[in-house]
Amino acid sequence: MKKKTQPPQTAQYAPPPGYGYPAPPSAPRPPQKKGGCFGCFTGFVVAGAAVLLVAALALWWISGRDSANMTLGKASAAVTQTVPSSGGTVSITQGSMAGMKIEVPDGAYPEATKFKVSASEIKQSVFDDNFNPITPLISVENGGEMSSVPMKVTIPISISDDEFAMGFYYDRKSGELSGMPLVSLNNNQITVEATHFSDFLISKVMKNELNDIVIRTGYYPGRDDFQFINYGSSIEPEGHCAGQAMASIWYYNEKGLTSGKRLFGKFDNNGSQVKTPKFQWDDAFAYRFASVIQNKSDWDNRWLNLVLNIEDKSSRMTYYALAYSMSTTNRPQLMSIKGTDRNGNPAGHAVVAYRIEANRIYVADPNYPGKSDRYVEFNTFTSGFNPYSSGANARDIATGNPIVFTTFYYVPVGALIKWETIGREYQKVLTGEIGNDLFPDKCDIEWLSKIDEKTGEETWEKCTDEMTLSYDRTAAVSKTLAGKIKIRLTNCNDKQVTYLYLGTTYKKTAKTDSSGIAEIGAVSLKKGVNDLGICIDHITGRDVNGNEIDSFSNFKRIKIIYDNTDLTGDWTVKIEPTSGSLLTFMEEVVAQLIYRFKLTDSIDQARTEAKNNVAIEPGAVTSDAVFNFKKDGGSKTNSYVVTVKYKDDKGKPMTATCNTVLKQDGSLKMSFWDSKTASRIVLEGFLLEDNTLGGKFDLKVFGMLNGALEGTWKLTRKP
Repeated sequence: MKKKTQPPQTAQYAPPPGYGYPAPPSAPRPPQKKGGCFGCFTGFVVAGAAVLLVAALALWWISGRDSANMTLGKASAAVTQTVPSSGGTVSITQGSMAGMKIEVPDGAYPEATKFKVSASEIKQSVFDDNFNPITPLISVENGGEMSSVPMKVTIPISISDDEFAMGFYYDRKSGELSGMPLVSLNNNQITVEATHFSDFLISKVMKNELNDIVIRTGYYPGRDDFQFINYGSSIEPEGHCAGQAMASIWYYNEKGLTSGKRLFGKFDNNGSQVKTPKFQWDDAFAYRFASVIQNKSDWDNRWLNLVLNIEDKSSRMTYYALAYSMSTTNRPQLMSIKGTDRNGNPAGHAVVAYRIEANRIYVADPNYPGKSDRYVEFNTFTSGFNPYSSGANARDIATGNPIVFTTFYYVPVGALIKWETIGREYQKVLTGEIGNDLFPDKCDIEWLSKIDEKTGEETWEKCTDEMTLSYDRTAAVSKTLAGKIKIRLTNCNDKQVTYLYLGTTYKKTAKTDSSGIAEIGAVSLKKGVNDLGICIDHITGRDVNGNEIDSFSNFKRIKIIYDNTDLTGDWTVKIEPTSGSLLTFMEEVVAQLIYRFKLTDSIDQARTEAKNNVAIEPGAVTSDAVFNFKKDGGSKTNSYVVTVKYKDDKGKPMTATCNTVLKQDGSLKMSFWDSKTASRIVLEGFLLEDNTLGGKFDLKVFGMLNGALEGTWKLTRKP
């Protein structure tokens, strides 16, 4: 059995130099403005009020824009045809789309499918100058289901040698464009791939507009990618790079741009108020999300079918497709890459292309989360891409088997999985149900609660997420278990391997016996919070030396409060702002001003610039505020008066006071009011250990703007 270990810190956030090829210089981060901290929250509120006043006046002056991104003429029917499950070709012989054909392969759909094709003239659009439709908006109705294998759509066009063209889907509801995979292109016709149909069109651009283009979509590693490394899982043991990339693109488009809440770290420790940024196995919900999207996209088969159909595999064609799609949509794109491992076997990988500058396509690589200096460079002398080194997963890299990728493709997310499918799975992340239909972890975690003194019969109970025990309660089970808890897992899969962690520290490994039980054994408890972590893996293969390899399935935490903790004394505080409605509000104001003064060509570009410049610098801010806890003398054992001493924006000493109770589950809530600015900050959290409290805060401005600033806080007891 190969021992499972947490990836070393250097591999997690700063891979050794040998992992990257070539070694690029660091890309400059877009300038950002730092947010305030609790130590000066009154000052921050005053500054925020001034911003709100300016913003309100600016929005009063700025008129709203038309939400219709495309003005269309009346739709005209082109053809209606039923294609059998054995496949066929839908051909249009008359009208504005004469010569267009849809090739439906055998097995694309399990039964006969009706195709109804129509076209609408595009009279006007709000997209930038590089968007030049050369076809009507084509609508294909066939039920909307994804095909098992890609279909080819060939359309007559007319472009010159110095022009490039590609297909785009158009979502009438959102007004968004998204690219289509390009199979082949010449001056007279274009062939694109489709795995589903809706509205689409062909647009052209001058090639010189794409050469040396500078594009910043607003997506940024360390803010918009996931925080964990791609080691794969029990349902995707070879890695879930594409699922991780596609899920982050979906979140950026659907949540990040509207909420201002970054993805990186959002689901750390399953979104718990207890953060473990250097330990990834407890990020189970998000990690399973990436694997589920990989699995449901049928990446290995669908990706292979898509790229096999591509007739023009030239690097320049890929570069143009990525550049045109990124510049037109102002959104990050999925880039798939292909190489050969050390055994000569073909290998694939997927990354997020989010920025183009100096012929470099900057990528967010799931094997290197948070790294902003990784790129694929287009060599203008060879008209090809320079090799890019990574791996199918991070395990390959760590074991000395990196892969040098030499072939690159533009494969849009929509060609692999339906957008709404990702959305449905995301809802399961929020409820904690993600992957329950796919992962094999169905075991129960139990603790020994009683031993019959006469018969020795043991009584086991299911562990709850939070438990409260005392010395006397543990001693009542058995004198040998005084101050301890005995744990086991039942109904385990015979391939299950279980790892016990205390906090983020590895303690022991348990294999499953023939009866489906994994014995963890007795665990010593310390006074205060005991954060037990149960990591469940399953054996998925063997390495080159014949050692078993186990891959992640799930991680469950059990918080045990053991005896009482006294909070009396002084505590220092660290605050990390992460998001807030004030920032989102400010971003939109700045974007509208940028666009109104014609500093960008489109409102989307203006919003990207605003997002990059109105942001909070990641990282905790150490405040000079001091919290003092004092027993309030009431009837409740854990009831306190909390006094915080801080300074306002002018350096004047201030105090605020509230009452709180440390509940039996280790939780508490503190709410401080500032009458001068009519603002309130609420801190909710948990006892993390005897000398640490932590959680989330919410700043409410002027009694009207909830969530003006949100983030995390941590109190540490002064020695």
